[in-house]
Amino acid sequence: MAEKSHIKVLLVDDEETLLEYMSKRLVRDGFTVKTSLSGEEGLEAVTGEQFDVAVVDLKMPGMDGVETQRALSRRSNRFSSVFCSHRSWFSGYGP
Repeated sequence: MAEKSHIKVLLVDDEETLLEYMSKRLVRDGFTVKTSLSGEEGLEAVTGEQFDVAVVDLKMPGMDGVETQRALSRRSNRFSSVFCSHRSWFSGYGP
């Protein structure tokens, strides 16, 4: 596995406080991080820049996490995507 300092992470979430926390934690652990507050902003971030992994919130206004992941994959299949949600399963996703 590559050294952490060479792993570039794209965080996409509409919750700014959560993005700040996750970003600070990952940077402290040695990762390179870029944050985006929307799916559309995340797509702009991958234009001209390569990432190893994208961590994408499932439920966002506008372009949701699934749409964002699909669009990111069309632009670059080089990285993996991880979905996350800090909302309850009862808010619309899951069983």
